[in-house]
Amino acid sequence: MAKQINVAESINKVVNYLIKNPFKTESEITKAVFRADAQSRKYANVFKKALDNGLIGRQNLRVEGIQSRFFYYVPRS
Repeated sequence: MAKQINVAESINKVVNYLIKNPFKTESEITKAVFRADAQSRKYANVFKKALDNGLIGRQNLRVEGIQSRFFYYVPRS
């Protein structure tokens, strides 16, 4: 059985990571914060809830050498 995650705690970890490391891809954040290599629905839900609540933002950018085009950051309040 897959390990359950605390969504609120996970969102807090993502926000704290992005404050110190802005404009990272979802893969980079997942690897650094959750020590997980594979994308998982449980982690995707963390990003979706954080975006829906305005705690993080997402920018569509094209960066040479990086497959992902979406970079996440913490918007200024």
